[in-house]
Amino acid sequence: MPVYSRTFFALKKAIWRAANDLEREGTATGGSATSLIDTALTDATDSRLKGVNVYIGNGTAQSRETRGTAFTAGSDTITVPSGTAMASGSEYALSRRFTNTEVTEALRMALAAMGRYSKPWEDQSLIAGSPLVNATFYDGSGTFPNGWTIGGTGGTFAQQSGTGVTKHGRFACRITSNGTNACSIAQNVPNPGRYRGLSVQTRAWIRNATGNTVGATYMQLADGITTQKNAIPDLTTRGWGSEEFTTTAFTVSDRATVLTVTIGVDTDAANTNILDVSGVWITPRMPNEWAIPAGSPTSIHRIMAEDYQEGPFGTLIARDAQSIVYETTRRLRLDASIPLGRILHLQGRTSWADFATAASDDDTAFDGLWPWLVPAAAYNLLLTKPRQEDIPLLDRLKAYADSLQPSLARMPPGSLIVEPN
Repeated sequence: MPVYSRTFFALKKAIWRAANDLEREGTATGGSATSLIDTALTDATDSRLKGVNVYIGNGTAQSRETRGTAFTAGSDTITVPSGTAMASGSEYALSRRFTNTEVTEALRMALAAMGRYSKPWEDQSLIAGSPLVNATFYDGSGTFPNGWTIGGTGGTFAQQSGTGVTKHGRFACRITSNGTNACSIAQNVPNPGRYRGLSVQTRAWIRNATGNTVGATYMQLADGITTQKNAIPDLTTRGWGSEEFTTTAFTVSDRATVLTVTIGVDTDAANTNILDVSGVWITPRMPNEWAIPAGSPTSIHRIMAEDYQEGPFGTLIARDAQSIVYETTRRLRLDASIPLGRILHLQGRTSWADFATAASDDDTAFDGLWPWLVPAAAYNLLLTKPRQEDIPLLDRLKAYADSLQPSLARMPPGSLIVEPN
């Protein structure tokens, strides 16, 4: 689970500490291009802090990596070669054996040993096999599902979660009518020409609240030529129990200019209607393209799909069979026609996982596998400069890291690798 109070700088300090090499950490009270001052260093002696590695992990001169040439106890000053000026508020870490560069490399080694899936970006609210963006508020905005537009004047829309509400993804979309006017959400399916002449249906987990007016809620398909509207039964279990609600077959016109899916509540002066929607998708499955959500990864590593089983290790998709469509909404496109069904789990890597620049990485929240990564990286760090006295610590770190080795490194059946080797 993400631990947002832990940054990459905090992770690095934890690794230094685990390797028994964090000499000191703190916040500077002053500094310059050639000095770091901290009045809290009153108990430090020249022998302790002369020659230490200095790293600035936050504040002024962030990402500066240097080495102390002298320490003046009377003025609490570490002298360093000239470089980017440090100042009050610069957060620092002092180490004796290992530099920041070495710690970063140890992190990379630990991640590489575990595999490409070691620091996952995850989203569980997408649907493969459908170009529709799932109405689950996965971007956390709390205002409206990505890709959908509001229709009518009589509705409010809210993010819903919890047992008995969300059937797919993390959240459902709750539509609440005002008891008088119509309201709806609608989405235009990308590339509607691909559906011309095909018979399609819309499927979704739908929950009508008890007391809704029978026939007031609906799902609708329209292609610019014909409109088909299906009333949703006033049953709390229909489409919310063991099966989804599915519209009747709709043949898309050969002259179709759009393909629009609409879910809503008709004008109803008798009642306030409440409709929960989760996991909207369209059939027949066209599994070669779907939207990548907000906060998306820079690369996608693995997809676990509901209807996909292919041996114990999944299937590698060739590099020329995949691409990212860079439009207003980025989409992942697989040219190979593999029936995936709905996505249950998607993993990738965000830019910080590649340690692009320390200045931006160090104050970025680390949401990876902290308990395992700290001892694993510290173990790798000690191996870069092995000493006889490190053997007991190495043994302890390795045993602890091995006991926490995440199962994420092992790819289960139903996985699809979509990142090129």
